[in-house]
Order: sequence, then structure tokens, then C-alpha cells
Amino acid sequence: MTTKGQTILITGGTDGIGLALAQRLGEDNRLLIIGRSKEKLTQYFWHEKKVRTYVADLSSMEEVKTVSNTILSDIDGIDLLIHNASCVSSARIVTNDGFEMQLAVNYLAPVLLTAKLLPLLKRKQGTILFINSRAHKRVKFDISDLQLAQDYSLSKSYNRSKLYLVMYAKRLSELLVTEGVKVQTVHPGLVNTKMGEKQCNIFHRTAWIVLKHLGKSPKCAANNIVRIIGSYEFRETSGCFFGPNVQETPASVVRDHEAKHNLWVLTEKTLQTSIL
Repeated sequence: MTTKGQTILITGGTDGIGLALAQRLGEDNRLLIIGRSKEKLTQYFWHEKKVRTYVADLSSMEEVKTVSNTILSDIDGIDLLIHNASCVSSARIVTNDGFEMQLAVNYLAPVLLTAKLLPLLKRKQGTILFINSRAHKRVKFDISDLQLAQDYSLSKSYNRSKLYLVMYAKRLSELLVTEGVKVQTVHPGLVNTKMGEKQCNIFHRTAWIVLKHLGKSPKCAANNIVRIIGSYEFRETSGCFFGPNVQETPASVVRDHEAKHNLWVLTEKTLQTSIL
């Protein structure tokens, strides 16, 4: 696919990689930006004629449904859906829906948003892109305690949410193989963003502030992602995991059909809806 003349939806488009992607892709494309802050959406995009903005807190599944319905009524197709919004939290926070926060934002919200917007992607034979992390390889697949009610930690929740997302993306790519819709996942590398400074205790916040300065800028990460999107390898495959530069091998459980099926079934049960 090219990255010119497309209709592109970006979640979390008011900070970090999402904002940098919006600024980069907005040069030649029509953008739809979902953000939690109306003020930031106005600040960054009020003057952009080719940008539509939508306010939604993606930790709320009701808000995911509402914004999906609004987008469905606004446009007739999506060429590229970029799931960028993500969060971390030192404490175990439970959303109004009763979901653990990182699970809700990093996994359940993109799954539900994809399900709702799939008709728009099918019309354009579009591509779904999940911004992910190699951190998904650092945790064992386990859905016996999906909400981590018994043994919560920031890293365990984050890593699991990213693992679930890679597995879901792979399974979705298999199910959409005849629909013309592609599904890809990319790890942009360590990026200097503010994600690790929000909802974190002093220990995690300090560690992130030190670590992030070793990473690339959001602009550099966005340029790498755009380069990957435009590559032959990205265009001609589906269900792949890309690193900052080339295609990489994800965790071995991503190839486990039974594990992917079990996760899919539990996800539908958790969301109380079909996700395809």
C-alpha cells in the first residue's frame, strides 16, 4: 500500500508516537484521530482541514462502541487503522467496566474497535496495524487469571496485554485471509515518550525517565513505522511481526492454534460480543 491519499485512523494521536505518526501521515492523507483529551485534539488539529477528531477514553468499552458508531456514520471506508493507544500502571486499576486497566486499553479496546470498524476496512481492503512490543516475549501465556486479580505487576500486565494482542492479530489475519484485509504488528523499539510517567509510582516513573533517554524520538519511530508500512514485505504479507527495521519472529505461542482459539473465545466472553 502507499501512504498517500489514504483514509487513516490513529488511536492515541495526541502524544508520543501517535502524534508523530499523525504529523507525518497527515501530509498526504485524510486522518481520523481518536484521543482522550478534547483540549489536545483541538490544540494539535483544529487548523487541519483533512483531519477529523474524536474524543474517547479507550479504557471504557462503552466509549469505544460510541466512537465506533460515530465513525461508521461519518465515513465510508478505512485504508489503514493504526492501534497506537497504550498505557501502563504501577497499581492495579479497575475500570468502570470491571476490567484491569492495562488489559482494557492495550488489548480489549483495540479488539473491540477493530470488530466495530471492520466493515469500513473491508470496503477498502484495508490494513490493521497494531503498535506492539518485544516485551510480549518476556511473559508466559496464561489466561487462567486474565485480569491479574491475584498476582498483579506493571510488567506482567503490560507484557501479557501485548502478548494477547500479537496472538489476536495473528488469528485475525488468518480469519480475514479471504476478505482482502491485512493485519500486521510492529515493535517500534524503545521510544522517548511520557507513557511510563503516567499512573506510575516514583520507582517506575524514575526508571522510565532514565530509560527513555536511551530511546529514539517519537518522530524517528514514526518515520520507521511509515517506512515499514510502505515496504514490499509489509504490503505482500499479513499476520507478521515487524521490529524497528525488519520482520521478526514473535513468541512461539503465536503459532499455537489451540492457545489462540482459547484466547479468542475468552475475549468474546469477556467483552460479551462477537469480535469478528
